[in-house]
Order: sequence, then structure tokens, then C-alpha cells
Amino acid sequence: MTDAYMKKEMLSNYGVAVKDVANYVVLAYNGEGESKTLRWNSVACILSVSSLLSFQYLVMLISGILVYREIQRKSRCSESSKHEKLQVFVALVYQVAAPTIFIQLPSFIVLTIPFLDLKFSFRGAIIIYGYCTYPFVDFLIILKVITEYRNAYKRFLTKLAYRFIEILGYNISTTVAPSSTAATISRTLARSGT
Repeated sequence: MTDAYMKKEMLSNYGVAVKDVANYVVLAYNGEGESKTLRWNSVACILSVSSLLSFQYLVMLISGILVYREIQRKSRCSESSKHEKLQVFVALVYQVAAPTIFIQLPSFIVLTIPFLDLKFSFRGAIIIYGYCTYPFVDFLIILKVITEYRNAYKRFLTKLAYRFIEILGYNISTTVAPSSTAATISRTLARSGT
């Protein structure tokens, strides 16, 4: 039934037969007009997906509260700065917001729109791009918020650049501290004329 429903749409928008591609269709209603009835297997699908998303948010919320309380408890015992506490709190907020924006919200919209009986078409690749972008955005959040990760990543890239330049055969002084390696590399390359 869903293949018959999608046949014309797939041919006009993508130029392929629906039977030739993998697809997942949520068809909200059986029939058209006065005789249309709700498809209960689609309702069950939406309810199960909503339950999984709600469980995920519950786990994230409880974990965030427990981590924040533990940080508060440990900060009373140690000389932890307010900046460190704020860093962790901001990281927790971002870690909840990113999957919401890039994964759950697009999924929820795509799965619930058929029940509103709206007639419009859009390219599903937009949703896939959101799914694929999320791991990179998650990585950027960690680098932006947590200073220690950002500094460690800078040191890693500096060492990697240093080793790469050595492999290319340029002479770089080994007495240079890793933080000034980038300046040394650029001076060495400028002297060699590359």
C-alpha cells in the first residue's frame, strides 16, 4: 500500500521506482476523503519512537543532574573555580541541545507530519544531513566548552604538524617547546623557500 502511495512521488522527485530503493514510509491513513481511517500500526510506530526518545531524555536528565550534584559536592571539598563548574554545566546543556536539534526534532517532525494530513513534498536528504552532522557538532561542542580538551587537541595537532614536517625532510630545532613549534615550522619553511 505504501509503495503504491509513493510510486508517483518517487518517480517525479527522484526519478526512480519505489521498489528499487530502500524506503521507510509512515502512512497515517487508509484511503482518501470520507472513507479514510487511521492506520493503527503507524500510530504504534510513532508511540514506540516517542517512548524511546522520552526514555533517552530521561536518562540524559537524570545523568546530568547526578553529574552536576557530584561536581557541586566535590567543589565544596576542593578549591574548584566557578569557571570550571560553569564549563561543565554549559557542556551538559549543549550535550542535550545538540542531539535534540540534529536528530530528535527532525525525526519527530518527519514521523508526525503524516498525521496532520498535510500535502507537501520535501527532500529527505535534509534529515540525513542532520544525522551525519551531529557527531562533528558534538566534537566541536567538547572543544569549545572544555578548555582542557581544547588545549590537548592543540598540543596533538602541533605534535602532528611537527612530525609531518620532519617526515618531509625539513630541519626543525628539537629544543623548541611544542607551543612555539608552529612558529618554528613557519620560519623554517620560509627560509627554505616553500
